[in-house]
Amino acid sequence: MSAFHTNAVTQDIWIAFSGICDVRLLKILKPGFRHCFAIIREKGAWIVVDPMLHKLDVTTTHLPEDFDFPAWLRNRGYRVVRAPHLSPRRILSLPSPFTCVEAMKRLIGLQNWKVLTPWQLYRTLLQTSFKGECKYGKHVFKT
Repeated sequence: MSAFHTNAVTQDIWIAFSGICDVRLLKILKPGFRHCFAIIREKGAWIVVDPMLHKLDVTTTHLPEDFDFPAWLRNRGYRVVRAPHLSPRRILSLPSPFTCVEAMKRLIGLQNWKVLTPWQLYRTLLQTSFKGECKYGKHVFKT
């Protein structure tokens, strides 16, 4: 067992979906669901995990304690879904290209090889049940 493995859940994770993309090939994806990234609430700060074509961008933002980042994104046209805390089986995942969807699946522990696009990830997250309270925003924001 890894020294970093823990069963304690200390983070709240939301996945944000966007139709904005700079890569022409991504235009074949469903409008509004061409990219996804995560925002994580962690000890007084928000961490943004944005997997891009050329790099994985991880940024910490120090905002007021009561700032509702999911609602702020929603007001700017993003679809934002609170991600569940999954405890996947410790098995080797199938090799797959590093995409924004694959990064989000690994971040939340989703092991579903059928989920390949942001739209499929969004639909899968909507079907997942949540436990506990949601301090910042709602579990699901619809635009």
